[in-house]
Amino acid sequence: MKRHKFLGSCSTTSEKFCVMGVDLFKYNWTTIGDVVIVLDPQTKTPKSFSAYKIDLGDRAMMFIAGKLDENYWGFYEYNQ
Repeated sequence: MKRHKFLGSCSTTSEKFCVMGVDLFKYNWTTIGDVVIVLDPQTKTPKSFSAYKIDLGDRAMMFIAGKLDENYWGFYEYNQ
């Protein structure tokens, strides 16, 4: 299984989560079509999350995201 770096998590009620200074929740996410297995950082259990991209105008940012549990989103680097 390929390892993807855990970037962090936030509450599903949070209004902000930034990666490299970009607040991901301010953009529309487009699925890339790739489903990735990542490890939950707390329990080390595998999770099946989707890869997304956001258009920043001059570039696109890609990442993996999904719900770790009912209350938290988890974010990971996307390495193709």
